[in-house]
Amino acid sequence: MVLLGVVLSTALFLFLRGIHSSSSITLEGEKLVRFANLYWDLTRAFYGAKRLQLVNGTSLYLITTGGLFYPGVVHSAFIYRNGTLYYYEYPYPYGDIKQIEEDKLIALYRLDSFRMEVLAKGGKRLSNYRGKKPPLMEVNASGRVFYLKF
Repeated sequence: MVLLGVVLSTALFLFLRGIHSSSSITLEGEKLVRFANLYWDLTRAFYGAKRLQLVNGTSLYLITTGGLFYPGVVHSAFIYRNGTLYYYEYPYPYGDIKQIEEDKLIALYRLDSFRMEVLAKGGKRLSNYRGKKPPLMEVNASGRVFYLKF
């Protein structure tokens, strides 16, 4: 009876350990998919950008042809607030580049942290930038860093 109890306990332990490992791998895979989607969304928006404005390293406003929802040139924004990265898109690129409708923000991803910086000549890092596409931008999303080069 004791031997049967040990064998069943070991089998149950191994089974539960396998389920825990599987769920951990699934969660990490989902995080990687979100990170890859964020990379491609930002790359598409930056590649088509006619002009952009970065504010405090957490808000990026663009006039771009790389919108997610509307064809043609759009006014879009990526805004990080309270642990969530939001996206905004409007089909007409008119008016102030920073003008958005708060009620139309779409929550994209929950992130521990999010920061963007323009890497300028001479090694300067700019959290605030306005103009055409910069040559290089660094994006740090929850500790994962990638670069966008134009």
